[in-house]
Amino acid sequence: MSNESDNEKNEMNAPEEQNEQTEQLEESEQKEKKVKWLDTPGMRGTRLFTFDGETVYNLFSDYPSKLSKEEKEIFDAEEPYWAEFFSGRE
Repeated sequence: MSNESDNEKNEMNAPEEQNEQTEQLEESEQKEKKVKWLDTPGMRGTRLFTFDGETVYNLFSDYPSKLSKEEKEIFDAEEPYWAEFFSGRE
């Protein structure tokens, strides 16, 4: 009977462990990326990002005009959805 209760405990903890692993994976993926998205709670529709943690860009008003050539290349490579979305802005 103790085996059954141990199995039940393991099954109950499995989603929590998966969430922790997913969060760790997302953090490691985010560290590898050069484009860092900033949280903007309470600012609906605002998408802010940075490359260096100092200069902050607004996706909708700054892309691509305020990015350097190198920043645009990095952004386009890491964020192909947005590069395609704004492809008419070149």
